[in-house]
Amino acid sequence: MPLPTLASPFATRLGTNYCPTDEEIIAIESFLIGPSLRVNVLDDEIAALHQRLSTLQDERDGLVTHVEAHRALISPVRRLPLDIIQETFVACLPDRNCVMSATEAPVLLGRVCSSWRSISLSNPRLWSKLHIVEPCNVTQASGNEKWAQRMETAAAWLAEHIPALLPDPDTPRLALACGPFRHAFQHNQALVGPHRGRCPRPPAGLYIRATEHRGRRSCTVGIYQHAA
Repeated sequence: MPLPTLASPFATRLGTNYCPTDEEIIAIESFLIGPSLRVNVLDDEIAALHQRLSTLQDERDGLVTHVEAHRALISPVRRLPLDIIQETFVACLPDRNCVMSATEAPVLLGRVCSSWRSISLSNPRLWSKLHIVEPCNVTQASGNEKWAQRMETAAAWLAEHIPALLPDPDTPRLALACGPFRHAFQHNQALVGPHRGRCPRPPAGLYIRATEHRGRRSCTVGIYQHAA
């Protein structure tokens, strides 16, 4: 809607460097009384509309939250059978080496909701492979108290399960694959121990693959089951 054009006896002087006389100043001030009062009225109306809009927005936000909370109850994903969800979780695993990252499966799956966390932690197939990258500075890494605490339980778990599957840890095969990470295994306790139920018992077999990329060595320890 176009704004109305206000007639002014000083229209030809607007936008110029003209300096009005004393009489013209009095005339201009008298002329602006009406428009100034109208501006005040419009300001009050705009403030009232803003307040009304804010009230309506708050009411809408509350209703949207209420509706979305109820729609979540009837979400189709909540009706999926457990086996379908488990297979979907397995399909989410990266093709490359799995890392313990909160931005990738399987760790990410446990951060969506409590139900998915329970399902992911109870699915052994999501936790059947452990990939460890050799630290750049083993001395510095082992000095990290939090890292050391989390690494100490793995030694107990490996000592319990690996001897039945592989030769003695000092044999060339295991030493070749895990040698660079033996220090990490010896200072590792909370990585696997608290969640032993994630791994099949007893596993049918265990494989080890050692790789090196750009001077960084890594070791993947995985659990597999023989075909029926």
